[in-house]
Formats: sequence, structure tokens, C-alpha cells
Amino acid sequence: MRRFGRVFCGLAFSVLVGGLAAAPAAGQVSDIWFDAPHDGATWHRGDVMRARIVPTVPISGAGSRPVLELVVGENTREVEGRFYQNGTRAQFFYVVRSEDAAAADEVRMVKVSLAGVEVDLSGFTPTTYAVDGGSRGAAPAIDAVGLSSFFVPADGVYRPGDEIYWFARFHKAIAVSGAPVLAQRIGEEMREARYRPDVQTLPGGMYFTYTVQAGDCDMDGVGIPANAISGGSVREADGSRAADLSHPAQDPARDLQADATRPVACAAVPAAPGPWLALLASLLLAGGAHLVRQRRLA
Repeated sequence: MRRFGRVFCGLAFSVLVGGLAAAPAAGQVSDIWFDAPHDGATWHRGDVMRARIVPTVPISGAGSRPVLELVVGENTREVEGRFYQNGTRAQFFYVVRSEDAAAADEVRMVKVSLAGVEVDLSGFTPTTYAVDGGSRGAAPAIDAVGLSSFFVPADGVYRPGDEIYWFARFHKAIAVSGAPVLAQRIGEEMREARYRPDVQTLPGGMYFTYTVQAGDCDMDGVGIPANAISGGSVREADGSRAADLSHPAQDPARDLQADATRPVACAAVPAAPGPWLALLASLLLAGGAHLVRQRRLA
């Protein structure tokens, strides 16, 4: 089951685990959930299990990495994750192994270490999804694609020299070779964003970047056409099967991407005006001068 739509911090909104415990575990975690498997029911060998945890308070420990103890049937796995959204979320990625097998009620988070504090998660119910590491399931396919909000400018406007970051997320771990590109629409022009293997460190993910050039202009927000990835090679992690690169268009005019409405500054929008320019503008306004401002969507 592919899930396209709104993207939040470079990740598609997930399906929550049903029947979560009402009380936070040890007062440290308020919510936990797994992203749904690709087929909506079972994780297969090579699939990426994505788990999220919401701490009761933001984690401010600089450089600390959350560690999750995950039970998959008879196996216990230790999974290192990362904090995002200024420490208000922790996410974890586990690639299903051939020996993993679990019924729908046998996958659960046991405990998590948040900035050195161990939190018991036994008060939360197991996931409703199963694991079958003995079967391969479908070839890698794109579950989400869009504009990454991890790297947007503070005012939401890209200017010459800024980099636009796009991501594609597959339901399986992948191996990428060559130089794939992603087509993007900036105004009436098509531009290519290049694959950045140095940016992506998570299984099943790809990042693409494009450096805004002088003359680029799109005041309604950038978007990408359907099936925007081409070139290079994207295959299952073991190289056995080619990935399915198809996906629908992400058109900001239809609001399919929550973060794809970031405009690219046109020539009439100055690049990061300094305090002296703001002072000059205020003096001109005070003197009755007429200033024309170009509409800018943030």
C-alpha cells in the first residue's frame, strides 16, 4: 500500500498503532507508533520497519542517540535511532532479517534510552502488523516522495545559492549506483536535482539537491512531475531486483505536499536584505515614496 500525501519533516504521515496505552510509560514517553508495512499487513525480508517515539518533553542532549529495544517474535533487536523536530520526536529504522518471524501481536517496543535515561515501554500495546522474514514480498517501491523540510530557509523562501532538498523513501533497503537525478518544476522550467549519497544515511532513502540559480522564479511553490527519478541504478539492497521508481506528481497547487509550497525568490525579491536596507525602506515610506512589493508565499 503506497502512501502519498502530506509530508511532515520529510516523512509521510504514518498509520498509528491501534489501542495505545492511555498512560505514558514512566512519564517519559507520551506516544509510540510504527509506520504501516508496504502491503498494509506484514513486513517481509529487507523491508524497513520504521518506529516513532514521542518524548513527554523535548530531548536536548546534544549529540545523543536514542536506542530502542525491539522484540520481533522470539528475537530481541537493539536499534539506534535519531532525534528530529528539535528533540520532540525519535525515529528508528530496522531492516527485517531472514530469521525474523512474528505474528501480528508479537512485535513490540520494550524499552528506549533517551539521552541516557532508560524508559520502560511495556505499558504500550504491541503493533497489529506481522513479520515474515522468510518471504521477500514486493520489490522496492517508493512509499513517499517530496520536499524535505529539514533544510528549508527560515523564511520559507529559496534564494540564489540556496539548496533545495528532495527525498524519496522506499519501503525496502536499497542500493544506489551511478548518478540518478530528480526532475523538478520551478516556475515554467524543469530543473534536475542530483542524487546526494553523502546526505542520506537511513535505509531505504534517497536525497536529491538542486542549487537555486539566478533567474529561477516560482512564487507558487516548487513541485515535481510523476515518475521524476531517472538515471543511475536503484535496486534492492542485495542487488537482486530493480526498484519501482513510479510515483504520482507532487503538485503544490493541489496541496499534495505540505512542504512543497516553498517559493523560489524572483528577481524582484532581494536576497536577505540587511538592516541598512530596512532602514532605507522605512525612510522612503515615511517620505511618501511608493514601493512595489512582489507577492511572496511562505
